[in-house]
Amino acid sequence: LPPSLPTFPIFPFPSPPHPRKRTTPVPISTTPSTPPTYPPWSWLLSTSTWTLHHSSTVPFCSTFLSLSPFLSDVAAMLQCWVRTGHNDFMHARLYERGMPAHLQDAFVTYAAYRGRTDAVGHVLLGVAEAKMEGLVRMFGVGVAAESASASSGASSAARRRRNLLDQLSRVQALFVYIFILLFDGSVRARASAETRIPVLRDWSLRRTVLVLQTVLNIYGIMKDGWAECGGAVMLNARAGLWDARGVREWWDVVVEPAPAPLIVSSKMPDPVIDECAADQVDGFVRLYWRYVVGRDRVAWW
Repeated sequence: LPPSLPTFPIFPFPSPPHPRKRTTPVPISTTPSTPPTYPPWSWLLSTSTWTLHHSSTVPFCSTFLSLSPFLSDVAAMLQCWVRTGHNDFMHARLYERGMPAHLQDAFVTYAAYRGRTDAVGHVLLGVAEAKMEGLVRMFGVGVAAESASASSGASSAARRRRNLLDQLSRVQALFVYIFILLFDGSVRARASAETRIPVLRDWSLRRTVLVLQTVLNIYGIMKDGWAECGGAVMLNARAGLWDARGVREWWDVVVEPAPAPLIVSSKMPDPVIDECAADQVDGFVRLYWRYVVGRDRVAWW
């Protein structure tokens, strides 16, 4: 087993984290009296890293940002998903044991929508709307609370993982349908999708919540001229963590003495930009921060 993970500061900087060097693991006895111990993932599994944080700080300056290109970035992510099976907010190993049926439906629907002709565009909008309504009727609006309840101590670890995975797949499926309907250009499709935005916000998780909250906020700004911030989430910031192909590769990235923090607030790019090189930070995080501090600043990073 790998050595215990040292404590990593999340924020604030300026002192970048310098984890201790790896040591040779001590063999663990296989007798029942000495069960294996596992490294503490406090920086990843801490409750605070799953909380949406709001800031009351008044910014010292303002800037004009072009937000609409983010929609093209998200469309490219979804296109990557139907081409490779994963993207920047759907991990490559997330559904390696099988994609849930409702996400399979969303996968096929988006693939067909991307390759649509004018003659069948309205048909695919109808399919997306019907699938969206069916998903909401099947699971309702209390999925988040239900999943949290199912994660109580009385549940097995396998059940907790399955409930969380099922919830995440429902969030992603609903997001795919709403993304299609909001931005196709059909007034009727957009009106239908708007009625399900509160449900989508009620179901959200981690990177997925960041993508969908940003998309929905951009839509709100385009429609009403303003949008309420849903809160900042924590992100794995160090390059290589998200793209690791296995546990060992992931662990090597975790313990390497790199200046980039393991996890950061999505709304606090300045300390990372000041302390780290751009190639030390995850590509999705860099992309998202273009819409927080501006494309020019990230380009000059």
